[in-house]
Amino acid sequence: ECTIEINSSSLPVHRSAYDLAAFGFLPEGRYTNEDYIGSKVSFPEGFDQTLKDLMFSPETSGGLLLSMPRNEADEHVQSMEGNAWIIGRVIGRTSYPVRVIM
Repeated sequence: ECTIEINSSSLPVHRSAYDLAAFGFLPEGRYTNEDYIGSKVSFPEGFDQTLKDLMFSPETSGGLLLSMPRNEADEHVQSMEGNAWIIGRVIGRTSYPVRVIM
């Protein structure tokens, strides 16, 4: 009964990964992931296609995402000394289970 809201401007993106994706170097899993879950994700109109490609890429999925109360998240990020980021929040249910914002 919630939506995960991801703030795309908070995503740590390696410039080289972005450049390679923009050039078309994308794994097949990127398309498999979008086929599987893409209809449940809302992107704003005009969203950067390369960033969207990276967000569906299999290298950025799996156990790399944690969810916790905000006050715990702030403490966790601080304890990770630059190796963790707050990239979104949990909000009340919207039309999509996952909503990407800019």
